Parts: sequence; C-alpha cells; structure tokens
Amino acid sequence: MTYSGFSQNEELESLIIELTFEKSDSIKIKTASKIIKLLYETKAYDRSLKYIIETERLSEELNDTRGSAEMAYFKALIYNKKDDYINAAAQFIRATTIYGKLRDTLALAKIKNHVGAIEIERGNYSKGLKFVLDGIDELEKHDLQEELILGYHGPATAYEKINVIEKAIDYHLKSIDIQEELNDIEGLVKSHTNLAHLYYNKKNFKRSIRYYENALNYVKDSNDTLRAIILPELGEAYLRIGDYKLAADYLVLGIKLNRRLKDLDGIIKSLNNLGALNLAEKQYKIAEKQLQEAQSIAKKKITSKRF
Repeated sequence: MTYSGFSQNEELESLIIELTFEKSDSIKIKTASKIIKLLYETKAYDRSLKYIIETERLSEELNDTRGSAEMAYFKALIYNKKDDYINAAAQFIRATTIYGKLRDTLALAKIKNHVGAIEIERGNYSKGLKFVLDGIDELEKHDLQEELILGYHGPATAYEKINVIEKAIDYHLKSIDIQEELNDIEGLVKSHTNLAHLYYNKKNFKRSIRYYENALNYVKDSNDTLRAIILPELGEAYLRIGDYKLAADYLVLGIKLNRRLKDLDGIIKSLNNLGALNLAEKQYKIAEKQLQEAQSIAKKKITSKRF
C-alpha cells in the first residue's frame, strides 16, 4: 500500500505517543513493531534499529517468542538494506528458526521471499528461485500485494538471466496487475520497461514499442532521468520496424534530454541510433558525424574510468 509522506508521519507520531504512555509491556511490543515497520518503509533504518534493540530486549524479558522473531526479521531486512549480507543472513536464519517453532507458514513465506530476492540480486539465480517459489503460494493465498511484487520481480529477473524469457514475461505481467491496483507508478514504469526490453530481444518490436510507450506515458514529464533512458530505446524500436519518422522524433528528443542531463551512456546510445537512422535514409555525412561523436565519447569514457 502506498501512503503519502504526511499520513505516514502522522501515523508514526501517533504510535510514538501511544508507546510512550502504554503501561502494558506486551502491548508495547506490538506498538513498537508498527513503529519499526513504518520507519523501515520510510528508509529511516538507523532510527528503526534503535527501536528494534529495545523491543528485542523487552521481548526476551517477557519470553515473547513472536516478538523476538519479528525483531530478528526486521533486523535482517535492515542489514540487507545496509548491504551487510552476513548479519542479514544470520538474522534471517534466527527468524526462520523461531517462526518454524511457531509453525507460522506465512512468516516463513515472507522470509523465503526476501532471501530469494537477495540471492537473485547476488547472481545465485537457481538458489534464489527455489526460495521465492517455495514461499509464493502462501503469499498469493493471503493476497499480500507488496510482498508479491517483490516475489514476482525476483523470478522475472532470474528467468531473464537464465534465458527463460516466457516465464520472465509472465512474472512481469503478474507484477503489473498488482502495481495497477496499488497505483505504483514507479513499479509500473519499471515493469513496462522490462517487458519492452524482453520483447525487443525476442525481435517482437511492435510489442516492445507498446510497452516502451506505456512506460513513457506513466513517466510523463515527472522524471527526466527515466525519460532519457526510455526515449532512445523507443526510437531504436521504431527504427527496427522501419518507421523512420517516429524513430527520428523519439531519438531527437532523447539526444536533447541526455545532453542536458550530461548522461554519457544515453548520449552514446542516441547518437548510435541516429547514425543508424541516417545511414538507412542515405544521409551518409550526417550519419558519419554522429557515429564518430558516439565513438569519441565512448573512448573518453573508457579512458576516464582508468584514472
């Protein structure tokens, strides 16, 4: 679920006041868990850890097993966000052990989902897929939409990397269904762009164009960085189907925006595609100039990386 910054802050302040005046230690643990979740969602990881440490101590004093499991789970999530994989793995194992004793299949599915996503991100695709797919049925049963977006993104990435393209497409489409319900614009842009890329690689350029245009419509004028990535890709797809007019329109917009943002990768891609377009239209001098500029920028970029 998406919240506005104001409503999240309002809810957070209300919970902190509630925690301050709460007399019952067991209710304190439940209230603190809500605070920790909100702080995690707003990326206030250090502040969240402070509440976790205190709540973990209280859970152990009260022998509150579920509270201890939740604190281990949140610790794991935060350590992962801080790129501390060793401590994240240790806390996931601890949470798994406790939730296993509680026979909490939903909590275990959530852990498998996150561990799978981490393994996929680290390039361990088979291992990651096993974790995610083991837990995904339980998440679907409870219709946990935010968890499922993560759950679908992992297999989509893994299947793309191991070249099982149709399954990658299926999981991106599943993500889109949920992202539309949640009005998750950032997620929709990402999923449509990924689908466009997959269809481009399958040489289904018309479908690729459809998804690039969808992504561009979601972005609108709100994010120049994303538009600068999409425009040259869209122009290239139109070039591949021989629609030189629309290819030129998007590529010109792309080169202008990438030059303004000083994005070298975007400039190089735009120039190469414009060069290919002008070659196709027999504008050889213009094409040569554009391709030479692209090559020159690429060389400078490589040289700058060495020093």
